[in-house]
Amino acid sequence: MTDLTRRLSESEGAPKCDQDAIRDDGYERTLVVGASGLVGARLLTLLGGKGVGTYFERRRPALWQLDLTDDGNVRRALDAYRPSTVILSAALANVDECEALPWRSRAVNVKGVQRVAAWCRARDCALAFLSTDYVFNGEEGLYGEQDLPSPINVYGRHKAEAEQIVLDTVVRALVVRTCMVYGPRDGEPNPLLVLVRALRDGKVVRAAQDQYGCPTSVEDLARGVLELVNRRASGIYHLAGPKLASRYDYARMVAKTLELDSSVVVPVLGHELQRSAIRPKYCGLDIEKARRELDFDPVPPTVGLRELLEDPRFRPHSSAADDPDAPAP
Repeated sequence: MTDLTRRLSESEGAPKCDQDAIRDDGYERTLVVGASGLVGARLLTLLGGKGVGTYFERRRPALWQLDLTDDGNVRRALDAYRPSTVILSAALANVDECEALPWRSRAVNVKGVQRVAAWCRARDCALAFLSTDYVFNGEEGLYGEQDLPSPINVYGRHKAEAEQIVLDTVVRALVVRTCMVYGPRDGEPNPLLVLVRALRDGKVVRAAQDQYGCPTSVEDLARGVLELVNRRASGIYHLAGPKLASRYDYARMVAKTLELDSSVVVPVLGHELQRSAIRPKYCGLDIEKARRELDFDPVPPTVGLRELLEDPRFRPHSSAADDPDAPAP
C-alpha cells in the first residue's frame, strides 16, 4: 500500500479510488480534476505516471471521484493526494443547461473553482484553470489575452468570474482559454461523435452560419497546457486552433474529411436554433502569444480531423458508431 493509498483509506469520507490510479511520485504530482472529459482524459494520458485524475458522475477506470459542489469532499480529496499542481478542466459546460439552471452552474463553475483555488493558495500549489472564448461577447473576435471579458450568457459570466477568482486567489495561477475542442473520447457523450453519427445516418444537421470559433485539436490543447505547466507559466494564455470557422463550415468540414455526405448540413442563423442561451457570434482566440512564447503550432482542423480516421469510430461506413460501448449521444 502506497503512502497515498493509506491516507485515502484512513480519511473518513474520502473519495473512492482505484489503487491502480495512485502513483506516489514525490513532489512533481499533478491532479487533473475532470479527467473523464475530453481534455482531462488526454491530459492524464500525457502525464503518465505523474498524474492522477478525478471524475464526478461517470465512473471511469483508474479515476477517483470528486464533487466540486461539496466543500468537505474537495478538501479531503486534495489533502489525500497533496498535488504540486492542479489542472482544473472540470466544468458544467452545457451552455443551455447553465442558462436554464444558473444556480447549478454557479455551484460548479464558480463555487467549485473557488474551493479548489482556496486549497491551492493555502498549500502553495499551482493551479491551471481551463476556460473558454465564451467569456467574450463575440462582437470583435479574434480575442487576445489583453481583451477584457464581456460575456453574454450565464456560462460565459460564470467562467469569467471563475477566472478572476483563480487569478486573485492563487499565487501560481494559470488561466488557459480555448474553444471548439474536438477529438476522440471514451465513456461519455462526445459532440463530435454525435455529429458524425447524425451525418452517417443521413440526418439533417442544422448548423449556425453566423457563429464563429477556432476548432481546436484536443491533442494540441493538452500538449500546450502541459508545456505551460512545465514552464511554471502564470497569467492568461490562449490555446486554440489556427483557423476561424463558422459552425456550419466546421460541420461540412467534418463531413467531407470523414467522407460523409455534406449536403445534409443546412446553414441557419443562430437564433433559428431556438436555444436557451445566446451564443457569441464572432469569437475565436488570438494565439500569437502562445506561438511566440511556446512555439505553439496547432494543426488546422482539416489535418486534425483526418487524424481521427485512425479511430474506428470515425472511419467512413464504420459500424463502430453503433457500438454499444461507444459514447452515447
